[in-house]
Amino acid sequence: MIRKQSIVSFIFAMILFIPVFAQERDQNHGIENQTILGQFMDQYGFVHQPLYVLSNKPGALPAFMTYGRSLMNGGPLTVRECNLVTLSAAVANHSPGCIRNQIRKLKRMGVSEEEILQTILIAGLLGNTTALQDAYSTLQSESITVGE
Repeated sequence: MIRKQSIVSFIFAMILFIPVFAQERDQNHGIENQTILGQFMDQYGFVHQPLYVLSNKPGALPAFMTYGRSLMNGGPLTVRECNLVTLSAAVANHSPGCIRNQIRKLKRMGVSEEEILQTILIAGLLGNTTALQDAYSTLQSESITVGE
């Protein structure tokens, strides 16, 4: 039979050592995050603010980066096509940092400026038609409201 003193001693030991284990774990995550952020900085010349935010939660930044790599490097699209799609999304989402990253990456991959420009224009075309549709829908709804 386990004695109460043994249980109390075990609980007391855990209370003392859990913060040590947690601190060590957090330090390891901190080192891993700094490595990831440093590699990103080396590759692109800056780090997006959302990556800093993710680095504040242990394990979130490495998981996010792994997820991104798995999407970009697997499936039926080539890496080149994935990066053109990513540029389109960056343009559509009005993300200057992502646009800059993707343009730099695509140029290093040998994608021509003409291909990059066409990708930007197509994304802009879709973005403009969406803005026009939103504005026209608002105009219609306001015309009905004002006319009543």
